[in-house]
Amino acid sequence: MIYEFLLPLVPLLLLSLGAVRRQHALSPVRMFLYGWLMTLGCVASYMVQFETKIHTQTFLILVFSQLAFLAGVLLAIRSERPATVNPDRAFAENQAFQIMIALTIALSLIGVLHVVRDLSTGHGRALLLHGLSPGLKEIRDSSWSSFYRGETEVSPIRSIGITCCLLVSALTPYFLRKRYWLCLPFAGLAILSVFAESFLQAERFSLGLLMLILFVSAALSAPSGTVSRIITLPRVVVGGLLGFYLFIFFPVQRNPDLPGTVERNLGWAADASFPPWVHAVSRMEGMEWFKIFAYSTSYFSKAVDKLNYFVLNSDFDRWYAMGLYNVPLISQIQGAVSDAPSGWLQIRLRISELMMAEGWSRNPWCTGVRDLAIDFGYIGALIVLVALGYLAQGVFLCAQRTRNPFILSAGAYASAAALIFSFISPFQIRMLGNGLWFLAGIGLGIWILMQLTRPVPASPVPTKSISPGLQAR
Repeated sequence: MIYEFLLPLVPLLLLSLGAVRRQHALSPVRMFLYGWLMTLGCVASYMVQFETKIHTQTFLILVFSQLAFLAGVLLAIRSERPATVNPDRAFAENQAFQIMIALTIALSLIGVLHVVRDLSTGHGRALLLHGLSPGLKEIRDSSWSSFYRGETEVSPIRSIGITCCLLVSALTPYFLRKRYWLCLPFAGLAILSVFAESFLQAERFSLGLLMLILFVSAALSAPSGTVSRIITLPRVVVGGLLGFYLFIFFPVQRNPDLPGTVERNLGWAADASFPPWVHAVSRMEGMEWFKIFAYSTSYFSKAVDKLNYFVLNSDFDRWYAMGLYNVPLISQIQGAVSDAPSGWLQIRLRISELMMAEGWSRNPWCTGVRDLAIDFGYIGALIVLVALGYLAQGVFLCAQRTRNPFILSAGAYASAAALIFSFISPFQIRMLGNGLWFLAGIGLGIWILMQLTRPVPASPVPTKSISPGLQAR
C-alpha cells in the first residue's frame, strides 16, 4: 500500500530539479512529469480502490521509466546549439514551407471528405438524426463488436487524411501570426473535422487532443514560457468547462445507463471498486455526479493497475514485437493489402485474451511503458525512453529557436505525447502517432527541397596576375 503514496512523490521531486524548472512550462519534460503526477495522483487519491496492490517490480519500472526519459532530456539540453541565421537558407526554407503547407492542406481535405461522407451515412447519420446519447452508444457498441470479430483495421488513406486535419489544426496559430488568411478557412475545416471525428468514433480523446495541441502550439508563440503568461483566466475557464464535459457529461452521453451501472462498469474494467468515502460523497445532495467523476479518474489509475497485472501475470516483456505494436501505420498498410490479421491486431487480441481471462473488458489501454516493453522488453523500453526524451525535448528546444511552422507543430505534438504517456501509449492514438511519423516525413521532404533549390555559388572570375616589375612602375 505504501507504493501507492510514494509514487506521486517521484514526479514531484523531478519537477523540483533546477534543470527541469528552467524549461518552458509546457516543454515535453515538464508535461511528461505532469502526466505522471496526474496519473499517480489518481492512484494515491483512493477515488478508486484496486484489489491488487502495486508490486515492487511495478514500482521500480515506473520510477526507472521516468528517470530514463529525464536522462534523454538532459542529454538534449546539454547538446543544444545556438541558432544561426543564413539568409540564403532562410529563403530556401520559406519556399519549402509553402510547398509542404499546401501539400498538408491538400491531404487534410481527404480527411474532411471522409468525415462528411461518414456524417451523411450509417452511424454518422444516426448521430445527427437521433442525438448524441443514442448515437454515441450505437457507435460504441458497434466498435466493440467489430473488435471482437477482429475487424479493427482502418483505411490508411482515411487515416492519413484525418492525421493531416490535426496537423493543419496545429498550424492555426502560425497562420494567424503570419496572417496567412487564405489558409484559415482550411484550418477551420480541419478543426471541425477533428471535432466531428471525436463523435464519429464515440471517444473523447480526439477532442481532448485537439484542444491540448492547439493550446501548446499557441503557447509556443508566446514571448515567455512562464506559467503566468500561459495559464490565463480565460484558458482556465475553457479548460475547466471542457474537463467537466469530458469527465461527467460525455461518459453518460456515450452510455445513458452509466449512472445506474457505474459500479458494475468499474468492476468490469479492472479489479476495482469505489471506497466508502466516494459512496458517502455521492449520496450528498447535489453530488450525484461525483461517482461518475470518480469513475472517469479510473481511466488514469487503472493504467497503472493494468501494468501491475501484466507484470505479475504475463510474460509480455518477452513478446518482442520489435515495433509492430507501437507503429500501427505498418499494420494499417498491411491490412489494406492483405486479408491476414496484422501484427498489431494479433498483439491486441493477445492482450484482450489475458484480460478476458480475469472477467474484464477487452479495453487494452495501459501505460506507454507496458506497450514499449511489448515491443522491446524492459531494458529495451528504457533505452527507447532515453531516445524519446532526447528527441522530444530536442525538437521542442528547436521549435523555440527557429519558429519553423512544422517544428512548432512537432514541438506541440511532442509535449502532448509526453503528457499522455503515463496512461496510454501516444503511438496507439492514430492521429498523434501517425502525425509524428508524417512530421518526420515532412522534415525529410523540406531537406530534399532545400537541396534542390539551393543557389549555385557563382564561379570566380579569373584575373590576370600582374608581375612585380609592372607593379613597381
